[in-house]
Amino acid sequence: MPLYDYKCSGCHSVFETIQKMDAVTISCEVCGSVAKRQIGVGRYHAFPEGWSQNMGTEPVYIKSKKHLKKECDKRGLQSRILD
Repeated sequence: MPLYDYKCSGCHSVFETIQKMDAVTISCEVCGSVAKRQIGVGRYHAFPEGWSQNMGTEPVYIKSKKHLKKECDKRGLQSRILD
């Protein structure tokens, strides 16, 4: 199982944990709220266009920040690029 970064929607803490690829949301280690998987900066290639890895089982081609936000919302993910 791979190591992923998660950000809590309640206390906003960021932590990493080993999870299955399909675990896009988990319970926060600190407060117990919902934490969403974050896409790491190192996994994303520069704009204006690029491939984003680890959004699912297959890479997703991202056209813009707006498209990245749409794909993250669709999959229940967050991106450090959009913070």
